[in-house]
Amino acid sequence: MKKTKKKLPKDSTLDSLFSQLVRRLAGYKCERCGSTYQYGVSHYHRRDVYSARWDLDNVAWLCNLCHNHTFHLHPDLHTAWFKKRLESEKFEQLSARAMLLAREIGLDREKIKVELKARLKIIEGK
Repeated sequence: MKKTKKKLPKDSTLDSLFSQLVRRLAGYKCERCGSTYQYGVSHYHRRDVYSARWDLDNVAWLCNLCHNHTFHLHPDLHTAWFKKRLESEKFEQLSARAMLLAREIGLDREKIKVELKARLKIIEGK
């Protein structure tokens, strides 16, 4: 019997907080080329993989060119870049976490929100 993933409802507040934190940590610059033009959060494991969706190891702040070039046209380069960025052991740990279902890791969205808000306050110096 095939194991199916249960779709979780979207959480735009959590996504927004996460995006704010990622871009602030990246200094509003593409983490691959340094561009400050048309950028966004790039997930290594897709966003519907909830066990890794809000995991900082699973994302990078990339400009559209780097995201489209590496992720869509050359996924092997994308993988190599993420592995180098995280180092092999951390990359393997991320991949293992991504294989778990959200319920298996006890995903607690409210707890994640509190943690993201706290990290943002630290970065903002509040």
